[in-house]
Amino acid sequence: VYEMCAEVGQPVMFHTGLTAQRDTEQKFIRPGDFRRLVETFPRLKVIFAHGGKPTWYDEALEMACRYPGVYLDTALV
Repeated sequence: VYEMCAEVGQPVMFHTGLTAQRDTEQKFIRPGDFRRLVETFPRLKVIFAHGGKPTWYDEALEMACRYPGVYLDTALV
C-alpha cells in the first residue's frame, strides 16, 4: 500500500503524540517509530498529525528536516 501511495503521490497521515483518549493503546505514537517506513519508502509523503505533541516536537522536527517526504501537521487539537 505504501509503495502504491508513493507512486501516485498520495500522502499518508499518522497520529503522533499522546492522546487523552483513555480507551486506546498508546502505541506507534512517536515520530521516530516511523523512521524505518520513511527510509524504506523515500518517495512516500508522510504527515505526522499534531507533530508529536506534547512530548516529541523536537523528534518530529528532526524527522521532517532529515527526510524530504516527512511533513508536520500543526493542528494541536
